[in-house]
Amino acid sequence: MAEIRTVRGKISADELSITSTHEHVLADVSVWFKELTEASRRKLSEQKVNLTNIGILHRNPWVVKDNLVLDDVDLAIEELLEFKKAGGSTIVDATTRYMGRDPLALKAISIQIGLHIIAGCGYYFEENFPPSLSDKTISEIAEGMIKEIEEGIDNTDISPGVIGEVGSSKQITENEEKVLRAAARTQLKTNLTIIVHPYPWGGTTGMQILDIIEREGVPLNRVIMCHMDCNMNSKYHKAILDRGAYIEFDNFGKEYYLDIELTENPRDTERIEALCQLISDGYISKILLATDICLKMDLHRYGGWGYDHILTNIVPRLRKIGISKEETHKLLVLNPKRALTGEES
Repeated sequence: MAEIRTVRGKISADELSITSTHEHVLADVSVWFKELTEASRRKLSEQKVNLTNIGILHRNPWVVKDNLVLDDVDLAIEELLEFKKAGGSTIVDATTRYMGRDPLALKAISIQIGLHIIAGCGYYFEENFPPSLSDKTISEIAEGMIKEIEEGIDNTDISPGVIGEVGSSKQITENEEKVLRAAARTQLKTNLTIIVHPYPWGGTTGMQILDIIEREGVPLNRVIMCHMDCNMNSKYHKAILDRGAYIEFDNFGKEYYLDIELTENPRDTERIEALCQLISDGYISKILLATDICLKMDLHRYGGWGYDHILTNIVPRLRKIGISKEETHKLLVLNPKRALTGEES
């Protein structure tokens, strides 16, 4: 039986049960921060998230810096307990180095509430890379990831259980290609699955990323392509699925505008419609679900739907429109197990 590396050690893959395959428990995504420049509005960017600015955040989630940081352990426990009470068993924390990854805190949280947490490794995308990455070779980047997996993160006994999330900007940069190739070599050495962050809003960088990873020899059933529900292009979804990779609808609950990107996140209704069509077209075995919580406004405390949103709100809607109990079990239990282990049976 395949094993999974969690922050508390290895477990049998059968212990995963209901799994959310892309979340952030403690993280800092200030790389997305877009400070307001108007003199009369600049102070807003330094406010704490509260009821007086939540409306602004629903139009522009990156203009208040506090919204981009999850650093309260007690709050994380409170929010994750809602996921556990709803039936959740496992969280994949896709937070990488330089994104505020905090393995010791993840382990303490996991122990306290009895929830499996799987940590990530690697580097996010160009704007989040440290300057020193430009001087590293592909082999050196891969060696760093492999060392974390085999020996533990930063002199701890905590090993990552996935590679990623690693990804790209709107156009894949030279450094991003290096990281993607290093992630592929790490996969071949450690047999861990790669979680990929393609540019979410428009474009088809996911296909280019698969080309890069495949050229390194990685079987694409060991790749999870995230944020597919930010880009409701069914041809794009199917092109990735037909190559053997998993796709992830991981923005459930994020029903706000992105004025800086001149776009609008799809609504959950649209996500459900697209999901049901893919199921009808025979792709259910390659789809994963999550909420990719990385902002304060995503949490219950700040008016969001929380880590339990899929279990509490989306699954009942799926069942109501004809998705069976067996199909939801596949989406939430069997598919994550297969995606994280590579087992196809």
